[in-house]
Amino acid sequence: MPTYVTREEFEARMRVLEGEVAGEKAVTRHVLEQAHRNSDDLTAIRSELGTVKSRLDHLASDVVLVKSELASHTALLNVLVQDVREIRAALAPRDPPAGTAP
Repeated sequence: MPTYVTREEFEARMRVLEGEVAGEKAVTRHVLEQAHRNSDDLTAIRSELGTVKSRLDHLASDVVLVKSELASHTALLNVLVQDVREIRAALAPRDPPAGTAP
């Protein structure tokens, strides 16, 4: 059964509905704006992450090179220490004991 309302009551109800619709539009705009900002932020973060990953990959390759050079120099140092030890052993019989004049 239809209920009749006065024109003033109808207009009041319409103003309330229009206010709610305007509020919903404002909320929707705000949500869309935040989503857009978040999208921009995510894009910037992804770009920065790509740069950091590239730098880390470069750094990892540098560490590999440094490690191989260190191993090479360690081997060369060991050979040098052995050569000095052999030279000292070869020269030891020729050196007079310390404190003794020739």
